[in-house]
Amino acid sequence: YVYASSQGQRTHSARTKIIWKQEKGTEKVCLKDISVHVEFLKNGQIKEEPLRDFLTRECDESLHESIRTNVLIATRNFVQRVRAFRTEIMMGKNNPMKITYWSDKMEFQGRGAGHIHGVAWSDLKKIADLIRAEKKVGIILSETGEAKNDTDVCHLENAYKSLRENVPLIEAEEEALIDFVDRSVTCTLNPELAAKMINVNYDKEHGLEIVKIVKACMIHYHTKACRKYGSVVACRFRFPKFPIWKTILTTCHVDEDDLEKRRERLDKHKKVLALVLEILENTELIDSIMKDYDKENESIPEYRNNRKERILKVLECANIDPEDYMTALKESSRKGINVILARDIDE
Repeated sequence: YVYASSQGQRTHSARTKIIWKQEKGTEKVCLKDISVHVEFLKNGQIKEEPLRDFLTRECDESLHESIRTNVLIATRNFVQRVRAFRTEIMMGKNNPMKITYWSDKMEFQGRGAGHIHGVAWSDLKKIADLIRAEKKVGIILSETGEAKNDTDVCHLENAYKSLRENVPLIEAEEEALIDFVDRSVTCTLNPELAAKMINVNYDKEHGLEIVKIVKACMIHYHTKACRKYGSVVACRFRFPKFPIWKTILTTCHVDEDDLEKRRERLDKHKKVLALVLEILENTELIDSIMKDYDKENESIPEYRNNRKERILKVLECANIDPEDYMTALKESSRKGINVILARDIDE
């Protein structure tokens, strides 16, 4: 790799090496076992320092300013990482999403930061077979029960067909769709479950590294952007999200024929969710509930049991019946069918 110094920075060799190192004797590769170092020439001597130390001691500009003044290099690096992501992750043989086709579009923000919007097509038959095989050997990443015996029927394919044709899903199709979601997406901060979502052979140590990255890079914090475009709610991204102890499908259909009763039912749902949201925004109360648990060391079964227990405590604080809360969530879609991920009160 070549590091190009911009004006105002201390002068180094035109060729500065970026070195990736893995600790010796580590059989299982973990992120914490890999470090990035920089080899550079200074005062006639070749020196090597960890990347962060190099940026702090040898570069006068901040990291943000370095990227801003080296847009071409940053963009080429970004494009290379995107290509590697497509090849090694999306189209990799071990990817449980079994992607067959993809399409994406690169965009740039006003500050020059590149990002990707994309869509991927999965082989639903292979995914259904994978989920069924995992359940048979005891790998239960979803919560819809054991594998069904009707292996000739692909309920996941049928579920997507029903969605396209706007036909109500049967129970088996709903379960297949939830299985697919739970096998592919998660917002968990439980280390053991996070590790298994990446690789069923990974252990808690891998999970701790994953959770560390998520907390550093993928946690929403309210900013002025939350009220952009004159948003009337506190956060136009609708954070915090409503917790639920299992992944569910929501619909805009309300099982009520009478128009007035339908309006009353929807008003009741709004009041229920507003009361729960008020509790979720009380960070001190949420922290006090979480202090009673050691979430980091919970096994997957313990985490799932305790997650529901924690959510029920929130509902108790809001004086909301769990059945009323579940119904309010299931009938909360503004259009079509949506998914609400299984989520703890601090996720």
